[in-house]
Amino acid sequence: MKIPYNKLVRDRIPEIIRSTGQQPVTRVLNQGDYQAALLKKLAEEAREARQAPVEELPAELADVLEVLRAIANAHGLAWDQVVATAVRSGPTEEPSTAGSSLNTSKNFPAASTLAAPAWQPKPVAAERGRERGCCGGSRQRRARAARPERQSAKRRDMTEEQLDGGNTGGAVRAGNTVRRAAGPWTPQVHALLAHLTEGGFTGAPRPLGFDEQGREVLTFLEGETVGSRKPWPAWVHADDTLDQVARWMRAYHRAVADFVPPPGAVWRGKGTWSPGLIIGHNDTGPYNAAWHHGTLAGFFDWDFAGPATPEWDLAYAAFSWVPLHARHVVAAEGFTGFAARPRRLHQLLRTYGWTGTMAEFLQVIQERVKVHADGIRDLAAAGHQAFEQLLRQGAVDDLDQALAELATFPR
Repeated sequence: MKIPYNKLVRDRIPEIIRSTGQQPVTRVLNQGDYQAALLKKLAEEAREARQAPVEELPAELADVLEVLRAIANAHGLAWDQVVATAVRSGPTEEPSTAGSSLNTSKNFPAASTLAAPAWQPKPVAAERGRERGCCGGSRQRRARAARPERQSAKRRDMTEEQLDGGNTGGAVRAGNTVRRAAGPWTPQVHALLAHLTEGGFTGAPRPLGFDEQGREVLTFLEGETVGSRKPWPAWVHADDTLDQVARWMRAYHRAVADFVPPPGAVWRGKGTWSPGLIIGHNDTGPYNAAWHHGTLAGFFDWDFAGPATPEWDLAYAAFSWVPLHARHVVAAEGFTGFAARPRRLHQLLRTYGWTGTMAEFLQVIQERVKVHADGIRDLAAAGHQAFEQLLRQGAVDDLDQALAELATFPR
């Protein structure tokens, strides 16, 4: 099944898509359709510039300039002619408020000072199969795919900083972006994140496409993280944090409820979506949280997003934040209030809005932990080095111990 995507793309984007195992289909637009698509692209870039933080505004405005140049070219206009016209028709009166001034003819840059953009849109639209969320139904919002990362000089001089933490592959920060190795599941994850962005959900990074190395590019979630330190900071086990996690989970499950992945979507944790399921984060532990000025900013590391029921997704959050892992594990992380765990679990479920019984939810947690342990075993047996290391470090033994302790947890 082909899913019409209808988006102008750069020359290398089909190549990048193919490197993730997907098969894009492109078509050349006629001149009229190309001009219309460029105008739509201009509105998109202008909207992103309006929403961008100050530090990203120069890059976003440069993108607007690129599209303007392409529009001029598509209409047979010389760029110098467009700039010269703007200079001649610029305002002649000085603005009354310096803080919100518009460019006048005296300070508008001459045509010769405007460098040609590094990227020029091509008259190509893509129909992508099996990679982007989309389509159909009155409640289903079309998931806009991530904007490919620009290959211009504005990105090349960023210093990369290795980010602390992570068991399954490192991530680096470059400016206000995070770059990580991509996998066959990445296009689906980006479609999910784009869907969240379009729906106004702010507790997740925004996808920005891929860089020149083929790495995925995401916005950086500002805030303190757990990283690799132990014990964990005090905010992890605070009661108010537990409420914030429950509210985040509830808001996310509402935001993702109308996301329909394309047929054949590939997920790192396997599984196939069907009506009644959502795409869960599936790894909302403290090590994937950003804490900013006393507030849970959101969760990063969406690699294991995939089909799940809401309670399955919530179960891992409860296991991680109540916390319900083995006593020796959570003690090393700084939690020793074991007598408070039944109350804390009830608090999380009440804040989330769970309507079942405690016993029913504990059964889901036990099943979730067992699947998690079996998953590590299977991936280690398949030769995945990160999971071989987790196995050697005793992660599965710890999960088995947690299961034994959960069997006697108060119902």
